[in-house]
Amino acid sequence: YHWQSIPGLARSLSDSSLYAFHYLKRWQRAQKRDSIPADKARLYQDYVHILDNLKGGDSMSHARELTRLYRGFYRAEGFKSNAILKPIQTAAETILRANPLLFDREGLQEAVEGELNGLVGRVLSDRAEGRLPAGSTSESRIAAVRQFTRYFLNDVFYSALRGDTAALRGKQLNLLKNACEAIYLNLDAEERATRKSEQLSS
Repeated sequence: YHWQSIPGLARSLSDSSLYAFHYLKRWQRAQKRDSIPADKARLYQDYVHILDNLKGGDSMSHARELTRLYRGFYRAEGFKSNAILKPIQTAAETILRANPLLFDREGLQEAVEGELNGLVGRVLSDRAEGRLPAGSTSESRIAAVRQFTRYFLNDVFYSALRGDTAALRGKQLNLLKNACEAIYLNLDAEERATRKSEQLSS
C-alpha cells in the first residue's frame, strides 16, 4: 500500500471529482496499455457519481455533453486516447492558436467550425484516422459540428473557464479530456452491446 499517497489523493478528489479519471490514466500508463478497458471506464464513472453525490454536484456534465455532441460527427478508429479525443484537442488548439486581436467570439466560432469540418472531410476522404457515425449525413454532421463548437466555446471556454487560455492549456483541459475519454469508451461499449443484442434477436 502507498499510504503516503492518500493525502494527495484526498486533496485532488476534494478539489474535483474528475481527478478520478486522472488516476485512471495513471493506472493505464503504469499498465502500459494503449487504451482503457470499457469496464474500467464505467467503474471510474461510478466513482465520480459517488463523489459528486457526496458533494451535491455533477462534475461530468460538460464532459458528457461534449462527448455526446462530437459523437454526432466523429468516431475514433480504435481505442487510443489521441483518436478518441481528436475533436476536443482540435477545438482547444484552434482557440489557443487564434490571435484575440483578430478573432472575436463569432470569428472564433467560425475558426473552430472550419477546423472540425476539415477534420470530418479528411476522415471522409481517408486522409485522417477515424470514421463517421453510422447513418449520419453531410447536413447532420455540419449541424453536429456547429452544436459542439457552440457548447465548447460558450459553456466550457467562456463560461466555465471564463475565457482563460491558460486554464484551457493546462490541468482543467486534461481533466475534461480524461472524463470525455472514459465517457466515450462507455458509450461505445453500450452501442456495441446494443448492436449485438439486435443481431441476436433478429
